[in-house]
Amino acid sequence: MSSFPSFVERIVQQTDGSRAEHEDLYEELLVHLEDMKEDKMSNGKSEKEAEEEAMSEFGKESVLGDQIQQAKFPFRREMFLGFVFGSFLWMCALFVHVVVVEQMAVYSLFTIFIGQIAVLVLSLNQRFVLKRKQWMNMALLLHLLLFILFGLTGLYTQATSFHVLFYVMILLNIALIYLTTLSYNGSSKEVKTRRYFHSMQLTTGFTIAAINVFIGFGAMIFVGLNIILLNYVLPIVVWALSYVLQAKFLKRTKRAMVVSSVVTFFVFLFGTLPVASLWLPFVPMEIAQFFWPFRPSM
Repeated sequence: MSSFPSFVERIVQQTDGSRAEHEDLYEELLVHLEDMKEDKMSNGKSEKEAEEEAMSEFGKESVLGDQIQQAKFPFRREMFLGFVFGSFLWMCALFVHVVVVEQMAVYSLFTIFIGQIAVLVLSLNQRFVLKRKQWMNMALLLHLLLFILFGLTGLYTQATSFHVLFYVMILLNIALIYLTTLSYNGSSKEVKTRRYFHSMQLTTGFTIAAINVFIGFGAMIFVGLNIILLNYVLPIVVWALSYVLQAKFLKRTKRAMVVSSVVTFFVFLFGTLPVASLWLPFVPMEIAQFFWPFRPSM
């Protein structure tokens, strides 16, 4: 059995694109390898030797995939490296500022370094064969969570510049997640559908997360680490599970967008109405309880 299909598949996994784009790239690379194999077999090589030499001359999967990705999306790596450098500079500058001005050493700030390393390693990766888009998004999400959690708790300063840059970095982080997720070449119907789907899901998720994290963080100040904080985590978990399931459903049927839009709308209500009922008097408690039965009584 030929080793070419799995070899080519690992190369294609390193690149961003739609299913059709991946299929075209897969066919193109596979044909090229088969031609190389036939040339070597015509020179007296056995089938196995010809395959091994063809793959060896073709190059390492992770390196080839990275090169194709860079050719399709120039300067993408530089954007990630610049973002990591900016995040690292903000973290170090804030730590020094707080030590000098506030006479405090907030070592927890350096936890953000974990997220920075994750993004940096995946940006420069030419060693490991990974599904690039999924792993990069996970690294960006990890950085976003650590940056918000430990950056916010480390902002022991009245200096406006650090607060402004904090929110600028969050917006840049979110923009890079959008950019990575929506990276498709071309403008086919499939590409437009996928861009719409992921844009809708990401916008819904970030809105739900922003509202619940903000209110949940405020609640934690008053009640500490209490089980009622799970009420603010639940909508985010529901959205994440909904996103994954809808993405799988989208691959199976072309009419999934209508169902997805309806489901996403209810997920959005589930994630926002309960919190709104705590602050907006015109949102009935009965409606909120339908979406969030574990809402704490006020």
